[in-house]
Amino acid sequence: MRNLTAIFDWIVFSSTAAVILTGAIIFIKRLMRDKQSVKWHYYIWFILVIRLLIPYAPQSPISIFNTVTPAVQSMYYSESKVLNEKLPINNNVSDLSLKDDYIVNTASPSDMHNNSSSSSLTKMNLKLYFMFIWLLGVITFTIYTCYINLRLLLKTKKSKPTEITNIRGTLEQCKLLMGIQKDIPVFLESYVTSPSILGINKPVLLLPKDILDNINDNELKHIFLHELSHYKRKDNAIKYVILFLKMIYWFNPVIWYGFYKMQEDCELCCDYEAMEYMSKEEQLEYGYTILHMLKISSAQKRLLGAAGLLSGKSNIKRRIVMISQFNKKSFKFSAAGLVIISLLSFALFTNAKTNTAHADSSIKENVKALTTTLSSNSIDVKDIKGKNFNGKLMTISNPNKISVAYSLKDLKAYKTTSQIAKEENASAAINAGSFTMDQTPYGFIMKNGNVINNDSKDTSKKFPTAGLTKNGLLVVGDYSINELKNNDVRDAVVSGPALIINGKSLDTSNINLGINPRTAIAQKSDGTVLFLVIDGRSKNSIGASVKDVSEILLQNNAYNACLLDGGSSSTMYYNGNVINHPCDASGERKVPSAFVVLP
Repeated sequence: MRNLTAIFDWIVFSSTAAVILTGAIIFIKRLMRDKQSVKWHYYIWFILVIRLLIPYAPQSPISIFNTVTPAVQSMYYSESKVLNEKLPINNNVSDLSLKDDYIVNTASPSDMHNNSSSSSLTKMNLKLYFMFIWLLGVITFTIYTCYINLRLLLKTKKSKPTEITNIRGTLEQCKLLMGIQKDIPVFLESYVTSPSILGINKPVLLLPKDILDNINDNELKHIFLHELSHYKRKDNAIKYVILFLKMIYWFNPVIWYGFYKMQEDCELCCDYEAMEYMSKEEQLEYGYTILHMLKISSAQKRLLGAAGLLSGKSNIKRRIVMISQFNKKSFKFSAAGLVIISLLSFALFTNAKTNTAHADSSIKENVKALTTTLSSNSIDVKDIKGKNFNGKLMTISNPNKISVAYSLKDLKAYKTTSQIAKEENASAAINAGSFTMDQTPYGFIMKNGNVINNDSKDTSKKFPTAGLTKNGLLVVGDYSINELKNNDVRDAVVSGPALIINGKSLDTSNINLGINPRTAIAQKSDGTVLFLVIDGRSKNSIGASVKDVSEILLQNNAYNACLLDGGSSSTMYYNGNVINHPCDASGERKVPSAFVVLP
């Protein structure tokens, strides 16, 4: 189930990003409508195809998602709120404490817990509902596609290739012109309404049974040149890839529209390819062939996975205009076109560059000086008060005294923050990493450079992270396990979004987690570490927004900071006691990990 959920998460995010991507491609194509070749207008669509096929895209500073990330985050985050699952994405928005982080109430902790559990179950059921609808659609589409293709294959096998001299002779002449040696049988079938070529390794040409009664020899040659162009360009293989993507993204009409426009551009490319093998007189007649075929094939039946002569009627006018303006040079890629495609690939195919806090030289030197001079550790705790909330801010002087501790039994949390702290003989602690409804840690936990748990099994997958290096530097932002190890990170957990990086507050306007209990970790420029816990869901303290947390940390000179798991998990432990007021009915919630301060 978890693997299926991870796949669905990827599908949701890829689908959302594809809406932006398709719109961007259409906009750019319109700008370049008469400035680039037909082939250029077709190949730009492969950026969308590749993006939908792969689960990970590299980051780039010129990615279009650097400017439209707020839109993607907003759409995607809205979905993730409804779906109630932690979705890993390559930006700094993470849905933490999805178990109960969307509920704001001033009722008693007991009532709050009941409402929270009910809401969480509802959201989880919604996600499962949507996921199974998507899966049902994929299965239905797959069965239908297999049925249609199998029926077509059986019909073809029952038939015999035509041996009509006129047809075979014209086909061999066209194959010779185009340098094609592959044997391609021709079938005359009653169920075919327009010429099509089907198959990849063993292609067959399908023609309407009575086609010779309606066309002349020149038109037959034009048809063969067009269909052989599809074969030579491997268009059928591409059609099967697109058919696969349609099955996966069956619910997204924008993706379907993008593939429809791609098919129109594909037909134009084939027109140009075919016309390169025609004389000038034949090129003028080629447009009339298409119009004639459209007239006699008005009741078209499209064959899945087949490439045919006719596209939609709406594209015929454009094809005729392009044919009348045919120029061999206009079919070639220009140097400028190649440059534009390359730039667009970086801008459209790549993800936004994520914010990660590789501490700058000033804080590195401060931490180094601090940790070499301090052999012990001092801890200071002060009260935090806001308009609608109360909390505790702890300052730890020695970052090397801080580490990650965990409690896992059968990969599930089974101890509270205070229990973990006491087991570690720690003087202080706060809850740390995120976890799912079944109490399993989300993402990974790293301790002393060793990966304790990794639910994705992919060490290159990025997660919003809070970690400490061997030298006591706090790192926040999106990291993979591989990147953490390369940066000498000793302890880390999957966290919430980064709030402050190298002294600069990040835009949190798209992180809509409501008003709730909060936990955060930060490091000041002098190397000292801050633990922040805000109480919530009570009459005395409703809770804080993400912006509230960011402002509190900035006011206390935080240099790098991020959210940790919040909601009912928010707990601060100090000198043998829990010093805040957790809102869970039991007082403390069992958590998989905690940041602890060792003696």
